[in-house]
Amino acid sequence: MSDAAQRTILGAIRQHLAAARREPGYVEPVLPAAAAARPALDREAMLAEFAARLAAVGGVAWRVRDAAAAAECVAALAEQLSATRLAASDAPLVAAVLGGLRQKVQHAAGEGVAALAAAELGISSAQAAIAETGSLLLDHRVERHRFVSLLPTTHVALVPLRALVLDLDAALAAVRLGELGPALTLVTGPSRTADIELTLVVGVHGPKALHVVFVDDA
Repeated sequence: MSDAAQRTILGAIRQHLAAARREPGYVEPVLPAAAAARPALDREAMLAEFAARLAAVGGVAWRVRDAAAAAECVAALAEQLSATRLAASDAPLVAAVLGGLRQKVQHAAGEGVAALAAAELGISSAQAAIAETGSLLLDHRVERHRFVSLLPTTHVALVPLRALVLDLDAALAAVRLGELGPALTLVTGPSRTADIELTLVVGVHGPKALHVVFVDDA
């Protein structure tokens, strides 16, 4: 968008907002309270809230001790789902877990989109988990090969427990907005859409299932 076009659009918005304020009965909207005013939650309370929010949208939260236990959890999920084709991002925590998997891992690096789409399980990390909404934030400066979280049938996210935060403000602060890379992805539960006749369908634009594995010692 050119600078001139941007100025034209912003000018029109300001003009219409000013006109709306002059209308009889106009009430100035009340902004929500600042995040700093919200009561603080301890880690256990945030974990419980995250798990409840995630469950409400069809996801499942797990908690394990360390990378070895995370590998056991991922292996059990793969066995339960009969998954033999796995795709993995290049996040450090994912690399630490891969060595403990019994299944053959299909690495994302160098693989085409079709190969990733054929994987039954995609394993990524996440740079923040948001208790307030049960959401994950993936920063693709760290979490490269973003299709791993988007194309396989089931997405497993390995998250250090220390990355669990209360709200979106804290999550964005954690990834240092001043140094943003090309993309941030927010994930809230399995992919879903209701575009056609308002009928909710899961898995059309991404994974049909989401498992979030919190790792205490990571």
